[in-house]
Amino acid sequence: MKYLNLYDEFCKGMNLPSMCASFEKTPYKGQNEIVAYLKNGKKTFARTELPTDEFTGERIPMESCGMTDGEYSWISILAYYVEKYNLYYKEYMKIKQKLFPNIFEKLMSIFAYPRC
Repeated sequence: MKYLNLYDEFCKGMNLPSMCASFEKTPYKGQNEIVAYLKNGKKTFARTELPTDEFTGERIPMESCGMTDGEYSWISILAYYVEKYNLYYKEYMKIKQKLFPNIFEKLMSIFAYPRC
């Protein structure tokens, strides 16, 4: 299983990068499709408390659960960060390849380089 939420905010003490290093200033092409993909995985577990925004400390009115598509695994709140903060990272290329395999080469040319 490949994990999509490998960020310091989700895995404290594991020396992972912060999500904020991957926030875009504006929404990016394909972002809505990624949010839909993340929201439509199969649930693997659920938490009983509301999640908290790691940057504002506010409670987020959504279910917090584990999600998978059989190959990738993530927590449901990842969609929130993609939607609210324009979270972007290279793993999305692989997800987009699954969603739109016929345009993978075009996406590679757009998303091949890390964003700062």
